[in-house]
Amino acid sequence: MVKSTSPSHESTSPMSFEKSPFNRRALFKIGAVTPLAVAGVGAVGMGLALADGSPAPSGGDTAVVDRDLARTDTVETQGRSEKNPELDGTEAKQVAGYITMAAATWPKDTDAPDVVEFQGQDVNTGDWGDWISAELMTDIDENATDAVWLGPSSAVNVRAFRDGHDVSDQLTAHLITTSEAGSDVRLASSGGDTGITRILPATVTPGTGAPTFITRKEWNAGSVKASRLSYAKEIKAICIHHTGGSNNYTQAQSPQIVRGMFAYHHDTLGWSDLGYNIVVDKYGQIFEGRSGGLHRNVAGAHARGFNTGSCGISVMGDYMDIPVPTAALNAIATAAAWKLGSAFIQDVYGSEEWTVTISRVKRTGTFSMPHVFAHRDVNYTDCPGDTYYGQLPALRRLVQQKLTDFKSRYPEHLVAFVNGGGKAAFGTVTHVRRPEGGFDVTRLTKGLILTAGGRTTAHKSAFAADWKGSWGRPVESTAGETQRFENGTAKRANGKVTFTPQKNAAPPSAEDVTGAIGAFYVSNGGAAEFGAPQGSEFRIDGGYQQKFARSTISWHPATGAYDTRNAIGAKWNSLGATGSRLGFPTSRERVLSGGGFAQSFRNGLIVWSRATGAVTVSEAILHYWNKLGAEKSWLKYPARDPFTRLKNGGSSQFFQGGIVLHDARNGKTFGVKGAIRGVYLRENFERGSLGYPASEETAVKGGVYQVFENGQRVYWSRATGAHIIKNGFLTYWLQQGGEKSTLGFPTTDEFKDSRGRTVQDFQGGRLTWDSKRRSVTFTRRR
Repeated sequence: MVKSTSPSHESTSPMSFEKSPFNRRALFKIGAVTPLAVAGVGAVGMGLALADGSPAPSGGDTAVVDRDLARTDTVETQGRSEKNPELDGTEAKQVAGYITMAAATWPKDTDAPDVVEFQGQDVNTGDWGDWISAELMTDIDENATDAVWLGPSSAVNVRAFRDGHDVSDQLTAHLITTSEAGSDVRLASSGGDTGITRILPATVTPGTGAPTFITRKEWNAGSVKASRLSYAKEIKAICIHHTGGSNNYTQAQSPQIVRGMFAYHHDTLGWSDLGYNIVVDKYGQIFEGRSGGLHRNVAGAHARGFNTGSCGISVMGDYMDIPVPTAALNAIATAAAWKLGSAFIQDVYGSEEWTVTISRVKRTGTFSMPHVFAHRDVNYTDCPGDTYYGQLPALRRLVQQKLTDFKSRYPEHLVAFVNGGGKAAFGTVTHVRRPEGGFDVTRLTKGLILTAGGRTTAHKSAFAADWKGSWGRPVESTAGETQRFENGTAKRANGKVTFTPQKNAAPPSAEDVTGAIGAFYVSNGGAAEFGAPQGSEFRIDGGYQQKFARSTISWHPATGAYDTRNAIGAKWNSLGATGSRLGFPTSRERVLSGGGFAQSFRNGLIVWSRATGAVTVSEAILHYWNKLGAEKSWLKYPARDPFTRLKNGGSSQFFQGGIVLHDARNGKTFGVKGAIRGVYLRENFERGSLGYPASEETAVKGGVYQVFENGQRVYWSRATGAHIIKNGFLTYWLQQGGEKSTLGFPTTDEFKDSRGRTVQDFQGGRLTWDSKRRSVTFTRRR
């Protein structure tokens, strides 16, 4: 059986597959061969006839003629087949007419062929090209091949074999004729490595940080029924494909290939749309594939069992034996990084679980798949080709580089998402960050992240799908059926959402400040301190809040009332305010040494200094910092927000004076500083050879040392710098008296000498590991 490299049929859930009857609208069933009316006149295709004798399409239109090969003449052939050389010289069915692409189907009650091949005759020279193998869709129980690009041809030969026997008579050939649109040449003239410069207005704004791409309107996609499309709650991965077919196409012909694939998938096979979400040509042009919007999680038809929850990106051509060009690989990585980064996936080497049937191993269950995988990893197929599959490690590295760059350029929504509680609080991204109604908005299954006026806030909300910019930001963070927004109240009843705008009222006055918030307001200076009230108090996250001209006062029964303002207040708001991990404030701002400020919250602290800006500190690292003396200690001020995705669930945070790491396995927290910190960074933190720190830095005569996981140590002296000592060398050195011995401090890490032995130099000589005797020998320095 020949494996498939074709789209793996429609699936709106991991275990359901769309099986629409063939749609023969605008297609023709014919019998006899009709020769070309005119050959090679003017622009390619102009004045030529299709296989049914009708005029060839023009202006970007596509026509498909169906031919029953049992009623078609058999001819002797020439040309070679790279994939099936044993078939060279065999007879084939020949169809005359202007054709650019071809595919084939066979009756559902007939066994699939082992091989189906097409050969095109060049419309200008009359020369026959090489045979091109069309990949079968048998993996998805589709009685069809994929559509292959042949280039402008005046005739096509078709042959099919099963068990060594010619079965061409059992096939219907689908002869696809594409045409050049005026915009194709204009689009191609402005192509580039990371996409295409738009010539026509975009039909959608795909999202913040999206690569430029050719929209469906620009490549003249046909119309589809939106009701047949489906969407996933999240994007978990990118699935990599190639389309198959000839690699011999021009940049201006790429839109024709996309239109041809669309016509075959949609009109001939009856699918709801083009199978792939994104198509990239060898020149680096990025095409919007399946409709529904690149900013949404559109379920495609490209990998059986994995269509819902993945984005299928296919490169035009056959990459079994040649590599994907650099321009295309770069464009694929750019599109993949945007899709993953916008879904708040930060590590391309991470993985997600899928509960599906994987046809490649013929097993149903829960599988862990990386964030970038190939079609052949999950289906019985050669896609995306042997050579391209070998490029996957390089592609993943490139995606990670671009993902890191994307995070650095557009960090606000990711930071608000993570610090506000991540998936547990807000769910998964359904619409990536994009401009809407005066905001940049990310919609999630359980919340909204909004940016406007330089302020980013994250909110729990059951109205994310219905939210409009005119509503303003939520003023309470809740998953309930009623939620207040800045400009009114949203309510859901009987499945219907209504929004009631806020009625115009007289500006609030001091008399509108009441209760616990009012008491705090009055006792701490009133309008002179906080400014005039900007509205009445409102419920939020189990407490109340009221906004004033120069601050916000929040009250919760567990904390009392406190105000937030200035840079610390802005930082708190950017994290999600009362709905963030920090929760409600538990103190007012207080002055720190060195001109900084700090404010306590239920689950952490925000610290500000002129040098670092506003930074959060929380949990074990906050306890450690306070124990040392906070900003007065050697750590000084925190320099970055905590990082919580370390090995084995640990966390870390950079301070002005060093780095603090918390090991979640044993609950221990230690700091690393100075030259030892430099070695630790070089060794890749806790993921490197040293692991987590296991002690504080300890002073010895002439230097210091620090212990790390597995007993390894880093020693430093002014004369020698910092170096790692471990395993047998460390044991021997300590037995001799360590730095007090004749050996003194290490002057190098261990390394291989010219004889391949493991050695390490010290002030007093060299230690050598004898692998046969498993012992250490000392050679005194001369």
